[in-house]
Amino acid sequence: MNTSLKEIEQEISNLESRDKEKILEYLIRELDGPEGWNLNEAWHEEVQRRYSELRKGTVQALPSDQVMKKARDRLDNAG
Repeated sequence: MNTSLKEIEQEISNLESRDKEKILEYLIRELDGPEGWNLNEAWHEEVQRRYSELRKGTVQALPSDQVMKKARDRLDNAG
């Protein structure tokens, strides 16, 4: 694709609200994943995988305050 993101943003800003809504709906469908893909099933599998890792001892759980501090630090340093 030769069109730059900046050009696409400019074109979108010139559209009517209804056309912007259509683009947004399209992007949401694109981001949801392939048709037939089930987000709830995918999350269930992820939770089961993580629980199994905890039970086997291949990973260690951290206290939530440590996790939140690490996340905040990453966000602070990202910008």
